[in-house]
Amino acid sequence: MKKKEAIKLSKAQIKNILWERGEINWLLRPEQKEIYNELRNAKGGKFTFYASRRFGKSFICILMAIEDCLRNRNWEIGFVAPTKVQVRRVYGPIMEFIFRTCPKKLRPQWKAEVGGYLFPSTGSYLFMSGTDNQHWEDLLGMNLHKGYFDEPGTMSDLAQIVNRVVFPMTMTTKEERGDACGVILLGTPSATPAHDYYFIKEECKALGNYACRTIYDNSGLSEETIKQYIEESGGLESTNTKREYLCQDVVDTELAVVPEFTLEKEKEIVKEFERPEYYELYGALDPGFRNYSAYVLGYYDFRAGVVRIEGDLLINKKNTADIAKAIKEIENRLFPNKKVAIRYSDTEPQVICDLSRLHDLFFAATRKDGKEAKLNEVRTMIQNNRIIIHPRCKNLILHLKTAIWNEARTRYIETSDGGHFDLVDALIYLIRNLDVWTNPYPGKYDNMFPVDRHINEEAKRTDDVLVTALNLGG
Repeated sequence: MKKKEAIKLSKAQIKNILWERGEINWLLRPEQKEIYNELRNAKGGKFTFYASRRFGKSFICILMAIEDCLRNRNWEIGFVAPTKVQVRRVYGPIMEFIFRTCPKKLRPQWKAEVGGYLFPSTGSYLFMSGTDNQHWEDLLGMNLHKGYFDEPGTMSDLAQIVNRVVFPMTMTTKEERGDACGVILLGTPSATPAHDYYFIKEECKALGNYACRTIYDNSGLSEETIKQYIEESGGLESTNTKREYLCQDVVDTELAVVPEFTLEKEKEIVKEFERPEYYELYGALDPGFRNYSAYVLGYYDFRAGVVRIEGDLLINKKNTADIAKAIKEIENRLFPNKKVAIRYSDTEPQVICDLSRLHDLFFAATRKDGKEAKLNEVRTMIQNNRIIIHPRCKNLILHLKTAIWNEARTRYIETSDGGHFDLVDALIYLIRNLDVWTNPYPGKYDNMFPVDRHINEEAKRTDDVLVTALNLGG
């Protein structure tokens, strides 16, 4: 009986067969293929992949989206980019590179009217959309089988797009998709951990749906090239290197509002402490209506020469009654036997009047001139360990750690939940108005004479400011 002769196929023929099967991961480098396998084997709702610049994450997710369209009939795949311009200008060339060896009959056709590629062999669509100017709304109403997000760390409203738009659209296709992840996000970390990508990553990481690759994992770069780019990025200790090449969640120091509040500094000034025997309690409010209202509670420890912050409050879209109730609750809970000497608020006369007349919470309007100088004062105090924060003030700690400026440095960026790191401003108001000159200890306390008393001129004007605010309310 004659043995069957082995069929010899050329490389081109083998590639054609693989294209027919929708198996094109042979285009990937070895380390890219490792990530590819992790993504293909991932189960659950979402998966996040932190990757260094130039690792080829865009290439990986586009290739996987193409495979999905080649393997399955009438599937709808969503590919979400940071901007609509990138869809054709950046991803167009990647698509062309991938399809160099693809048989003509399998090549997709761009359909401008729907903003996507139609794959004639399966009838599947790869829809592409940017997130700028709400172009992500182009994806609404689709019966998505999978959604890919490229560089989500630069996208605004990411949580809304992922959780309220794309992810729900994968619900009705789960039977066809099986246990495979419905949403995959690939990119470098955002400029601040106060971004939706960080929180989605943490959620995925807790479920085991997370991978990370740094510049050192890129076999396409020589040691000399890696060293050169790290040096030009500011060295291993620069925030740019840590974020862009080492995939660490750090705040960009060039944009940070309080760059002095580092992880090391946090360990020094965030700690539990004993209250001094004598002190005057202060509160400071940054009120909000459409956004957050932020309140901090603290005092000056005269003998230690430091400001101690014991409480913070952050509430969203609440009326004056709700704000008053929350302030009273935190004051009574933390200081049941101590009255607040004086509270200061951003200059919103109507809020100040309502809190006073309707809720017995008296506030004075703070001055707001010279904000940059007052912010610098707060930064200097943090640098010199002259502000001590109780660990319970989690939101204040988060805001100090993650607040960044917009590119023009005219205001803090808006957080994904609509806030503007409001507790930073509340802290500035508190520091601006604290009386650090008056000795609160009684005469001959502990057999020692106090230093000469000096009343802060700002405190002297308190009654006048309050009366003016109340008069504005009618």
